[in-house]
Amino acid sequence: MSAETARQMREMMLGVASPAGTARRAALRGYSVAGKTGTAQKVVNGRYSDTLFRATFCGIVPASAPRLVILVSLDFDSRQPFHQGGNSAGPVFRHIAMSALRYLMVPPDRPYELDEGDDEDELDRMMEERAHKLAM
Repeated sequence: MSAETARQMREMMLGVASPAGTARRAALRGYSVAGKTGTAQKVVNGRYSDTLFRATFCGIVPASAPRLVILVSLDFDSRQPFHQGGNSAGPVFRHIAMSALRYLMVPPDRPYELDEGDDEDELDRMMEERAHKLAM
């Protein structure tokens, strides 16, 4: 795949974790997220189940300068009200990605999305603590 094709694919995948996308619960304030959801019916006794599903979300963050690719796959053994990839795997991605971005001290690529005195201060504090620990 050419670099241009990869860039175009990331651009298309940006809409997935947007307010109008199928994985809006995977969005991270302050970071661009490119992603793809998946919801699959499980096979039981050779037939697709109407009640059992596998939900996935694969995300790239920050999409503008990728540092992480995270795949979350959830295998449901019983029917869940939110079995779709965006509703179930998306929030798990968000939690893992935010923790990993803070640990790696990756600055937000969309700092304008952060309210003054809100997550940005918390992120700065976490980054300073991590940097202090690394310096010891």
